Amino acid sequence: MKTEFAIAFGKMTFLDTCIEIIDNAQRGKRNYLFLNFSYILIGTLLILRFLKVDHQFLLWLGILLIIQGIYSFVNFLRQNSNKQISYGLVEKAIIKKGSLNSLLAVFVIKKSFKRRVVMLNSAKSKGFDKNSLEELKMILKEKNITTEIKIKTDN
Repeated sequence: MKTEFAIAFGKMTFLDTCIEIIDNAQRGKRNYLFLNFSYILIGTLLILRFLKVDHQFLLWLGILLIIQGIYSFVNFLRQNSNKQISYGLVEKAIIKKGSLNSLLAVFVIKKSFKRRVVMLNSAKSKGFDKNSLEELKMILKEKNITTEIKIKTDN
């Protein structure tokens, strides 16, 4: 049975004791953090501008951007980007369609952390196909990981 899968930005390997994921999650996490602080900074600047010119629109837009930045930052703290995940820590795996027609595998880890893996990106469609999806489901079942499939498969 196949234990190594080519994914959109690297590879995912099922070892004896853990899942090893080599992708660009660290870079994505840095970009997401930058975006969060940008929301908060721009929202703060809009509120400061409101104090000068007294336009209600600036106040409410600034408040909304700060709330969005804080909400995104809380979600950022719940994401995991470790390269290795022990099978004992994985509660379940969710395979679903993401934005822009991408295929995602989300590993829900104990204590509400999540590790997202982009299996198939619409821009880079080599490597992962329907047969790979079936093999992935089989190996997850073999490793006693509960799997939810949230995509429609054509048989």
